[in-house]
Amino acid sequence: MVFIAAVKSGDFNGWLGDKKIDALQKTGKENLLRRLSSDALRSGQGTTSAPETTTSSEWRPVSIPLFWEGEIQKIMLYTRQENQQKEENDDKKSGQTRFIFDLNLSRMGAIQIDGLLKQQRLDLIIRTDHQFSDPMQKTMQNAYNKALTHTELDGDLSFQGQSQGWVHVLKEQKNLGVEA
Repeated sequence: MVFIAAVKSGDFNGWLGDKKIDALQKTGKENLLRRLSSDALRSGQGTTSAPETTTSSEWRPVSIPLFWEGEIQKIMLYTRQENQQKEENDDKKSGQTRFIFDLNLSRMGAIQIDGLLKQQRLDLIIRTDHQFSDPMQKTMQNAYNKALTHTELDGDLSFQGQSQGWVHVLKEQKNLGVEA
């Protein structure tokens, strides 16, 4: 929540803290702070409350800064709220949140993490250009299940090793349709 507030305001002092900001300034990385603030302001403009004409099913982009090897990298997170009927007998709707992380890793290439959070369930799909081996998939599924035991969530982790199943958020927004 503190990070989202920093993105919306463009002020990272509270999020990073004075010591980290001073350390970046002393090492000559003021340009990283300026870039982070300007990127956040641009992202924050897109994350403010939506106009009344906006539907809840639109993707919302958020640029998340990641400090890696002395540089700030951007990870794009796209979220949208989806409404589903709770039960046929119940008129109340329950919401679910879908999110997409698009990553490009130097060793693994392009990766997409597609998540769906509905009530107490978090399902993830990891998409890659090249299929993970069966032992790697089992290891990652075991780690995911172990991580969920420390929360009140349940869920599954699955894998897709082909580019046909990727969600293209920007293309969806232009066409106003879903291409999954």
